[in-house]
Amino acid sequence: TGRILSPDSPYVDVMLPDGSRANLIGPPLTLSGPCLTIRKFTHQVFTADQLIQLESIDKRLAHFLHACVVGKVNILISGGTGTGKTSILNLLLSLIPKGERLVTIEDTPELQVVHSNSVRLQTKPISPGSPAISARELVENALRMRPDRIVMGEIRKSEAFDFLQAM
Repeated sequence: TGRILSPDSPYVDVMLPDGSRANLIGPPLTLSGPCLTIRKFTHQVFTADQLIQLESIDKRLAHFLHACVVGKVNILISGGTGTGKTSILNLLLSLIPKGERLVTIEDTPELQVVHSNSVRLQTKPISPGSPAISARELVENALRMRPDRIVMGEIRKSEAFDFLQAM
């Protein structure tokens, strides 16, 4: 991927060609040598009926989530790693009416956007001769794109303030 792991830059996040995410962290941040973590993702988008069948949600929650999307309610999804946040967000994306303009913002593309009137934005790390583009900057730009909906894949930093102001 061309990323460098060194004592001056002791951790690296990359996306592999199959969409998996890899994190490599090493000394001086680790005490027992480097550590490589790879997270693989499914590319399947679950329907509400499939999530009900898997007992991830029940029918009442499916109806509630559908009503929230149709009613344009602001929704925050939170939880630990591997708890189904992306699966629920993909379900919500599939419920957005096709006539609405959707803008998604992600650090790493994980969302399965099948919406015909959508624009997908992705942050960019700093590279030689090119500055980084943060989620905060993309939120600001998304507001100029006539969105009916803005969906953030993850919010971890100062973009939370801008996102809350946009809401």
